[in-house]
Parts: sequence; structure tokens; C-alpha cells
Amino acid sequence: MKDQCILCKSYHESYDEAKEKLEEILTTHNERKGKTREIKDQAKQKIIKLATCVYMFLRKLDELDTKTIALFADSCGGKTRKIVATMLLYVVHNSSSL
Repeated sequence: MKDQCILCKSYHESYDEAKEKLEEILTTHNERKGKTREIKDQAKQKIIKLATCVYMFLRKLDELDTKTIALFADSCGGKTRKIVATMLLYVVHNSSSL
């Protein structure tokens, strides 16, 4: 099985009596996990939209033969940073003037 939290692991490794006691707790736990996944998926979509907007803007600057730009951002989380950094590297590698 994939990495599991302590609660999920306890449930799957327990016997019938203990499983019955954990069932309601596990149901609530799984509902929360599902909601958390939905929130993370929504956040990822927003990150992709942001990166797309910045990409389109940078492409336009490249078409206008812009030589120098400066970008500023606050510190962002891991996945956000990776998506934006990948997009920026792609732009720099594929632009004719930036």
C-alpha cells in the first residue's frame, strides 16, 4: 500500500472489533482528505492559470523585442515555485530577445 497516515494504517491493520470502532472516525477522516484534495486541485489550477498569464505577457514582450525585464514575487510554496520556474526557463530558452 501507498504511504498512509497513522489512522488509515491502524484501521487497515486492525481486527474486526477495532475496525468497527474506527469506522466512523475513518469515514470523517476520508471526507476531510477528499475536501483537502479538492482544495489542492483548485489551487493547482489557479497556479497554472497564473503561470499561463505571465507566459502570455512575456511572449508579448518578446514579440516587442524587449531586451530586459525584472520580475518580483513573494516567496511561494514548492509546487507553485516549480511550475513558475519551469515556465520562466522555457520562456528564456525559447525567446528571441529576452
